[in-house]
Amino acid sequence: MNSREFWNEAKDSFRLLIRRPSFILTTAVPALIFSLILSLTPVRRLVWISSYFQSFTLAGLGLAGMFTMFLGMCFLIALVWDYQYRSIIDFRRVYRIIQSRYSDVLFACLGLGLLIGFFSVWFVFAGFFLAFLLIFCLPAIVIRGDDPFSAIKTSFHMVYDNLAEVFAFFILALALFVIGYVLVWLIRFIPLVGIFINIIFIASLLAYVGTLLTRFYLRLTRY
Repeated sequence: MNSREFWNEAKDSFRLLIRRPSFILTTAVPALIFSLILSLTPVRRLVWISSYFQSFTLAGLGLAGMFTMFLGMCFLIALVWDYQYRSIIDFRRVYRIIQSRYSDVLFACLGLGLLIGFFSVWFVFAGFFLAFLLIFCLPAIVIRGDDPFSAIKTSFHMVYDNLAEVFAFFILALALFVIGYVLVWLIRFIPLVGIFINIIFIASLLAYVGTLLTRFYLRLTRY
């Protein structure tokens, strides 16, 4: 995949999300949790994310947010994969896909939530590097049917074989999350409706990144 194909894929993923906003439902729960964390913190200035997890309650919500984010991503991956070939949004079929891989999906979501969440918050560059290497774990489990340990190997090999393309995707996703974090922090100051705007915005951002990741994986693997 060359750079032009990659950017076309990024634009097509955005158009797909606009045409099928129901994809956003898969990321609504983590968006609600992350928005709640932001609203419960007394910090008024823009700070690094670790400052939001100084209390036991916020730390627990943070872990729950990471877990539900990866779980929602699994449903989104299955939804986009199924839609890619049938052009139909079928949540019941997607549920059956996830159910057939339930233990592997659950284990992977817990593991990724703890590892990437912890390292990204407290050890920034180590967390980013870990996320970069494990970027294809969830698609490998949901689409290929790998177990979590095989999915790690699959992700490592795919990153190594497509280093430039994966790095471009990772930088794009990272830039979107940084810009999104700044916007979410600003939106929180809107009285009354700020939290609801943040939920919609966070859910849309996560859904877009997940949609692009799935289509990117499908393109690289020719599924």
